[in-house]
Amino acid sequence: MKKSKSGVKTVVIPYAVLGSLYIILSDYLVKHITSEIHDLFLFGVIKGILFIIFTSILIYFLVRRHTSGLRKLNKNYLGVFMSLPEPVIIVDNGNGKIEAVNLAAQLITKYTPDELNGMEVETLLMKGEKTLNLHEVSIDSAQKRKVTNCRLINKNKDVVPINLSVSKIGGIAENTKSALILRDLTELEKNRSQLSEQKGRLEEIMNGVDSILWCYFADENTFQYINQSAERIYGIPLHKLYADLNLMLDKIIEEDRELVHKALTQLNLGKERYRKVQYRIHSKSQKHKWLETKLWADTVKECSKIRLRGITTEITHLKEYEHNNEEYIKGLKRFAFLTAHEVRRPLTNILGIINLIHEEDPDFIENSSYMQSIDFAARELDDVIKHLAAQIEEAEKERKRLSRNNND
Repeated sequence: MKKSKSGVKTVVIPYAVLGSLYIILSDYLVKHITSEIHDLFLFGVIKGILFIIFTSILIYFLVRRHTSGLRKLNKNYLGVFMSLPEPVIIVDNGNGKIEAVNLAAQLITKYTPDELNGMEVETLLMKGEKTLNLHEVSIDSAQKRKVTNCRLINKNKDVVPINLSVSKIGGIAENTKSALILRDLTELEKNRSQLSEQKGRLEEIMNGVDSILWCYFADENTFQYINQSAERIYGIPLHKLYADLNLMLDKIIEEDRELVHKALTQLNLGKERYRKVQYRIHSKSQKHKWLETKLWADTVKECSKIRLRGITTEITHLKEYEHNNEEYIKGLKRFAFLTAHEVRRPLTNILGIINLIHEEDPDFIENSSYMQSIDFAARELDDVIKHLAAQIEEAEKERKRLSRNNND
């Protein structure tokens, strides 16, 4: 609009200024040349003819200069319009027919410009199972233009998902044309489909894990994520756990709640970044279940909130194994004590007697095959008892080492 007013000024103002100067100067010259009425009439005719010739030449050059600028501007506009990366279709609001399309619109529709010009645009667009009515497209309050997702049917009858934006051209009084901007959503929908498929696969993997994987913000009372294993271990429906994480905390037996609460408090306050706790929860099928939870805390930069992530594993069988192993070790210790004292004592006595016989009569043992067999068997039994005691001691050291590693 501003450029149009500026163009009018470049024609009207020079014409008004030069025309006025011509009239003033010509009247001044005629006045000084003659005062005769006949001569004045003749000079008036000549002056009028010259004025027409002069103004015609002036208007010609002014209009020529202005139209040259308009042609150049139109050429630049056409170049920009044709090179726009997004498909654009210019439509006459009166009859709904296409007046112009850019190169991107030709590529997406597969039509030539001649085929598109004069075509009703609504025959290209589908909303659901029927053609799209542009007057029914809702207005986006943020962008102040009509937007909708629909489908485009190209020349090859291929269906292309698009986002359609409708903008009027000109002011309210000049609302005779609209610009339809099309955004091809094919790649976006393909990516969404792949993302949804990958998300489904990840969900299957996460739900197939025996441990509970969970995540939540420290200042919130709901989980951001928790997998299916939580329902199996806690015996609470997953949708209820999502809504209230305290349901999990309430299942912890009273003696262990303080331990878990202390660990969560340290992480929530940002005092620690990692904790591992072992605790028990109530269970219908058995007296209680043993769980081990590894917790990590980190700060999310986007919202400056502390986020807690955890892996909770049921270790009931491990605890039962440790208990049974401890009982087994106690039995080995009793056996080792019995071996080292109760069995070793008479064996030591036998070895002592053999040594005394050897000191009193060395030839007796050497000449008696029975005494040699007794001596050999006694000493062999002594070696076996020593070896057994060493093996039990080594097994005890290994158990303590494994216990320390598990606690770490």
